[in-house]
Amino acid sequence: SYIKVYVDHSNFIKTWNGAVHGRDRPLEHDIDWQMLSEVLLEETGEWLTKARKAPQALLYRGMHVYGTLFEDSYFSLLETMLRHAQPAPNKLSLPIRLRKETIDRWREENEQPKLELTRQIRNVTGCVMVPIYRRTPREDQLSSCQYTSGGIPIAPEKMLDTFIATDLIGDATFDAYDIALILSEDSDFVPAVEFVQEMRNKQVIHVGFGSHNNDLRAACRHRIDLTRNNIFRRLQRAAKA
Repeated sequence: SYIKVYVDHSNFIKTWNGAVHGRDRPLEHDIDWQMLSEVLLEETGEWLTKARKAPQALLYRGMHVYGTLFEDSYFSLLETMLRHAQPAPNKLSLPIRLRKETIDRWREENEQPKLELTRQIRNVTGCVMVPIYRRTPREDQLSSCQYTSGGIPIAPEKMLDTFIATDLIGDATFDAYDIALILSEDSDFVPAVEFVQEMRNKQVIHVGFGSHNNDLRAACRHRIDLTRNNIFRRLQRAAKA
């Protein structure tokens, strides 16, 4: 059986940090991406062996990691708005409640996944990074933007869900996999999962934390719960000295 893995990066990282670290969430997560693929293949093999009552040969077809990032121009825009707000707050569409320290922190928080998606994961066998940048609003079009309640312009996400669903369906159509593993809690993937299972005769496995159910988990043929027997511990990088 051919196996391929699809990771909704920001969704999975958020879930990982919540489940593994709770309130003490680090700026840099501690997932070992090389071990992630190895452990998931091992868990999939055990499931298939039990289901078919015979050892199964698995061929790994790689892992796609999709992540949403902010362009640096977005943080520069916020800094510009903050400068305008100080002497002339009425120049902005809404009063902006923001501090320079917050912008600096957001920029720093964006750098870690950016580094990971554009450089670090490149060294992981069979791993392809798909960085998707949010659209920074233009300064001359701020009057037509959507804003948070704090007067901060929203940088729209460029259809990350669509990228993953398209690849899931496209790869199934061309028989790139027999079994797909999806690491996300987003129910928007349910139609794509149902299509590849019902129309392309593929199997999709959900990978996540905890035993509670949701629409995506219910749609998949099997589930790998990373809390079972503390599987997630095998996926953690060693703490830095």
